[in-house]
Amino acid sequence: WTPSVQYGRRTYEADATTPRTTQAEWEAAIERGIRLPGKTHAADLAAQHQAALAEARQQQTWRQLSLQAIQLYADWLREYRQEQVWLDQVKVLTQQSDAVSKRHQLGDAAQIDSLQMRASLTQASLQAQAASQRRQARWTSLQSAFPGWPAQLATPTLPSHSTTLNAAEQQTLLAQTPEARVSQLEADYAQAQAQLDRSDTTADPTVGVKVGQARGSAEKMVALTLSWPIGSTARDLGAQSSAALADAAQQRHEDTLRQLNRDLTLLQQDAQDSLRLWQLAQEGLQQLQSVARSLDKGFALGEGALSEVLQARRLANEQALVAAQAEVDAWLAQWRWAVQRGALWPTP
Repeated sequence: WTPSVQYGRRTYEADATTPRTTQAEWEAAIERGIRLPGKTHAADLAAQHQAALAEARQQQTWRQLSLQAIQLYADWLREYRQEQVWLDQVKVLTQQSDAVSKRHQLGDAAQIDSLQMRASLTQASLQAQAASQRRQARWTSLQSAFPGWPAQLATPTLPSHSTTLNAAEQQTLLAQTPEARVSQLEADYAQAQAQLDRSDTTADPTVGVKVGQARGSAEKMVALTLSWPIGSTARDLGAQSSAALADAAQQRHEDTLRQLNRDLTLLQQDAQDSLRLWQLAQEGLQQLQSVARSLDKGFALGEGALSEVLQARRLANEQALVAAQAEVDAWLAQWRWAVQRGALWPTP
């Protein structure tokens, strides 16, 4: 309701013989607009879609933060695994260096063997130190983005196979992803807004009651008022623009669904492939470590050259680095796939 009050003083002067008179007059009115049928429903529908869209965007933001968190944690875990591999290499080479030093003192090892051992040990120590520095830098980045993150999450043994979805299950998951819900609600909101703008091409009328008096209360008035704005091309153009935006939003939604479907397929495939690569890397590591242990035993018994032992240890260490990288990549793929399925952390 919109109230209004008018007050004025009117002066009358008929001719020279009639004295001038001034009389008060006033009017009071109250009016309100009347929504045409369908407009209220269209406005309520647009408001509902807008509220749902805000909630879906909040879930989308949570999903993005989850992916960012696991990426930063995987970066830290990768450097941690690399550091552990180099520390293990330092431990093994230290033991071998002590054995070579004793043999050299007894005259059973050449000077070149001691030099090779010291060089290999120094290299491994420097690599371990560099990996430690990288790990600390990754940890700082993780803590800056997510304060209070635990020092290390529980990372049990990787599963032998990844969770797979059939076509129907993937389509169900696709419709539940925050990105799909956001694009769908954006299209729904644009369509509801277009419907509201179409209904607004016809202006709403205004009704009211007016009372007043004039000529010193000699005249009194009580009236009902009705006003109806005349439409304009601006309203029609606005409705056409909203309809075009709704069509564009629907097209974006369809494009988003196609892209999300491809992304889900790739995530599922990556989760499976990364496990197979990790398993192959582990098999290669076991074989090279077995060869390195055999050469270690032979060298301890006086068989073989130290260069062969160091070469075998170098190859085993390189494969250990590859296996550690494959393990973290496999975990990261599993975590990403779990986040998309809502199986890692519950969606708020």
